[in-house]
Parts: sequence; C-alpha cells; structure tokens
Amino acid sequence: MPINDWLYYIFQTLYLITAIGMVGVLISENRNPVKSLAWIIVLLFIPFVGVIIYLFFGQDFTRQRMITKRGMRQLEHLLHKHGATSNADAVREPYKELVTLLNRNNNAPLYEGNQIKPYTGGESKLQDMISEIEKAQHYIWVEYYIIENDNFGRTFRDLLIKKAKEGIAVKFIYDDVGCWKVPASFFQPLKDAGVEVIRFLPVKFQILTSKVNYRNHRKMLIIDGKTAFMGGMNIADRYINGNGNGVWRDTDIRIEGPAILSLQRQYLIDRYFAIKEIPSKPDYLPTIDNAGKSLMQIVGDGPFGLFHPLLQGYLKAFLIAKKYIYIQSPYFLPTGSLLLALRTAAMSGVDVRIMLPRKSDVVLAHHASRSYIREVLNAGVKVYFYDAGFLHSKLVIIDDYLTIVGSTNMDFRSFEHNFEISSFIYDEQEAKRFNSIYLEDQKQSTRITASYWRKRPLKKRFVNSLLRLFSPLL
Repeated sequence: MPINDWLYYIFQTLYLITAIGMVGVLISENRNPVKSLAWIIVLLFIPFVGVIIYLFFGQDFTRQRMITKRGMRQLEHLLHKHGATSNADAVREPYKELVTLLNRNNNAPLYEGNQIKPYTGGESKLQDMISEIEKAQHYIWVEYYIIENDNFGRTFRDLLIKKAKEGIAVKFIYDDVGCWKVPASFFQPLKDAGVEVIRFLPVKFQILTSKVNYRNHRKMLIIDGKTAFMGGMNIADRYINGNGNGVWRDTDIRIEGPAILSLQRQYLIDRYFAIKEIPSKPDYLPTIDNAGKSLMQIVGDGPFGLFHPLLQGYLKAFLIAKKYIYIQSPYFLPTGSLLLALRTAAMSGVDVRIMLPRKSDVVLAHHASRSYIREVLNAGVKVYFYDAGFLHSKLVIIDDYLTIVGSTNMDFRSFEHNFEISSFIYDEQEAKRFNSIYLEDQKQSTRITASYWRKRPLKKRFVNSLLRLFSPLL
C-alpha cells in the first residue's frame, strides 16, 4: 500500500479517535441534550473542520466562577452600605413571585423611586449621552459590546478623553470580539489620557480558546451614580444613520434613581472578572435619591453560574401574563422552554405578539429563526415582520404593568452564552408608554398569517429546518 494511503488512514483514525473523545466529553458534561446533539452532528459529520469549530466555540467553561466568594462578599459589603430597597410587596399580584425569583437567582433587589426615559432611535439617545457625560463631576463607567471606529465612535471616545483630562475617573470595558475590527490605535489615546481601558475576555487564537463564544453583550453607561443608560444600542453611526435596509430601530432607556446601584454592582462584577480587583473608594457607590415612581429590578446574566436568571425571569413573566405579551427581538431562536411558554400563553387566550425584522444582519440566525414561526402561528401567536428597516430592539411588555428592556435577544446565545443585562420595570404608566411605541412599530410591520407561511417554497423551508438543528450554536 502506498505511503500516502497509510498516512491517510492514520490521519482518519486519529481524527475519529479525537472526535469520539470529544463526544465522550460532551456526554459527560450533562449539557442541554439538544445542544449536545448539535455538537455531535458537527463533530461527526463535518470532518476536520468540526473539531476546529468545537475547539473555538464548543468547550464548556461555564463551571468557572465569575467572581470568588470572598470577592463577592467584599463587593456586597460595599453595596449594602448604600441605597434602600423595597420588598416584593411593593408590586401588585401576581408579580411578587417574579420579584422573589429574580432576587433569589440573581441577587437583584427591587428598587423604587426611579425615573425612566425611553429611546427608540440612536440620535436622541446619543445626544443625551453626550450631554450627561459633559456634566460628569466624579466618574464615568462605560461598558459596551461594540464601539465602532466611525464618526460617533470617535466623538464618544474623544469626549471621554476630554473628561479624563479634566480629572474625571473614566473606566471603559469593551468586548474583545465585538470590537475585533477596531484597531488598537483607537484605544491608545484613551489609555494615554488616563482612562482605565479593559478588554473583556481577550481571544488568543494561538491557544484555540472557546472563550470566543462567551461575549460581553451588555451596553451600559453610568455617570456619577446619578444617570445611567442601558438597552440594545452600541456606539456606532448606524444607530443614527441606519444601514442599507433602512433605519436601525432599537430601544434604550435612561435611568435616574436607586436602581442605578444594580448597574454599578454589575459593572464592578464584570470589572473584577476581567482584572480581579475591587475598588476601595465608597464614593463610587453614593446614596442615590429617588427620582420618580417606577419600581425596577436590573438583572445581569452570564454563562458562569448555576442558573440562567434571565431565562427563568422571562419564563415566569410569560406564564403569569393574563392579557397580552408583546415581544420585539432581532433574532428568534427560543429555547424549548420559552417556545412552550409562549405557545401555552397563546393557547390560554393571552394575546401574544412577536415582532421580528424582515431582513436580518446575521444570515444563519435569520434562516434558523424562520423555522420556529410555524409553531407559534399554529398556537395562535401573532407574528409581525418589521418593514421600515432593521429591528434590533429587545423589548417585552406584559399586561400594561411589566416592561423588560435591555441587551437580551430571544435566542440561545443570549440566555446561555452571553453576558447580558435587562431591566424589569413594574410600572403601569411606563408599560402603557412602551405599549404605544410597540403599536406604532406595528403600523410599519406586516402580519404573517399561517396560510401565507405554509405557501413558502419548499427549498426555503428545508434550509430553515436544516439550520434550526444548529440554533443552539448560533
């Protein structure tokens, strides 16, 4: 037998042994069976490339602790010295159970006395951000998945540099993968001005790390503990100018009031995770006065932990809904439990509506998400495709009382892989305001009926169903 054939068979045997070994590790880790099966398909049916993909994206680091017990005790000691919280009795039934759940699974206290301002487009939000940064007197904390090296990105950066030179303590966390295309030269002037610049979970390809799969998807800005911004918008021109598909429709909020303490807590946890340091200055955590009437819980989630608090929170919220559930999400790749909860709510008579972009910025996720639409339509869920541009909003409104807004998409990645943050707002006035925003967006959308959806070409349906097999990995 020629030596080339021998080498081929040896290589094939080694690959098979490696793939089987990885399958054994997958099975022993007791992961979600659906996700495990998806990875087994990748390993066994995509020779060679499958192993590389698994090494980059498939390894499970979720058993690691994001912050040590000692570090958390130190952090909680700082936090509990400041601000007053209210208990679950402050909200109406049946939301008390939701408040208790989020407090237990995420240590997310309920804060009263908050004021909310919503944003549905980038221009007004980014103008307000600049205005508030200009007024900063003590510190500015920035944490974003993406900051682009474009006009607004440079304007934002230069303003932080200016404030740092004025003596303001500026800290900046950015995600390494989200900012892959941003050159190091973009961040160097920040460092030169004394800004603490932290690259979150840096990826080094030479060691083939799966940490590329765990990304900090949070978007938040905290100024002096008095004003904060959070939601779905990154720092980029497209949130002002749109993209090739029209406007870039997103949702953010400005917060004033004690709930900012929860954002500060999450920022300090992320900072500790990145550089293993807890600040000693208590002036970073001032007492925050009431600014309004809204009750809020701010919930951070990530891959490192025993629970998935945001997934649990969404499930609980969907199952206690009585009248309606309105959802906006750029991607719809629901876990089995979420899909069941939505179908159960719709079949129980709850008016469930899901608004998705007609065109997406992620092709594979877009096609896979289409495979779920038939199931929810058959259960009575109303599905709308947003036509005015790209819908990037992550918004849920329930029963004119609960509003959920943040960075969390309705997909596996947000609930199981990414570092996310969302606010649960218990306020009738705010819910009605977001309800009106939703209904305005609905006017620029097309409702998709079950009969229309059944008539799609067979080729499209097959591609959607094929890519659904990989939806836990997208």
